[in-house]
Amino acid sequence: MIIKRKELIHLGCPSAYYVYLDDGYLLYVRYRWGRLVISKSRRWTVNRWDAVAGEEIYNKKIGDFLDSYMDFTDIEKIILKEL
Repeated sequence: MIIKRKELIHLGCPSAYYVYLDDGYLLYVRYRWGRLVISKSRRWTVNRWDAVAGEEIYNKKIGDFLDSYMDFTDIEKIILKEL
């Protein structure tokens, strides 16, 4: 996956981003309660809700229950390494 650009939704509680990919797909990324969840739009789109309601492609517990902040550089590493 090649990240074209990102858009910050919330900095913390939860940390959330829209991530635009070079192939036209859109990711919705949220880190809340120690869990990183990434959904991907089912088709090429610029409609953010397509990503929010899209296919869940990543769901992993990374931190503790009270953790709701993750910097995008850490999220980007996970996207590029594990997806």
